[in-house]
Amino acid sequence: MTRNPDAWGGYARLEYQPEAWKNVSLFVNGAAAERRQFAVTAGVQVYFGADKTLIRRHREDDPPNMMTGPGSLITGAALAALQQEWLRTVAGSSLSSNGVCPAGKFYEPVIKLCL
Repeated sequence: MTRNPDAWGGYARLEYQPEAWKNVSLFVNGAAAERRQFAVTAGVQVYFGADKTLIRRHREDDPPNMMTGPGSLITGAALAALQQEWLRTVAGSSLSSNGVCPAGKFYEPVIKLCL
């Protein structure tokens, strides 16, 4: 099976928690793809634990990112090196150890690149 590079698809989720419902929310998921492929699911989601708004729940209770952070698959140094390499190849940036960049470029001190 070959993949079509011109194929398209999308996914969206809407979740709503009425103020009167502390640990219950309503949700709708929708997806669409080529060739009239559509899917919609809806339901009620029950949360356990402290009473929180949805935004607090999503910010505070989401599981940790396994790709970055302490004990992760990619360490901070490795992630910084990947970012620098990506910027060098894609954005045409150059590495600067002293903060001096060619004319028309500016120095980004966090990633130590001339952009």
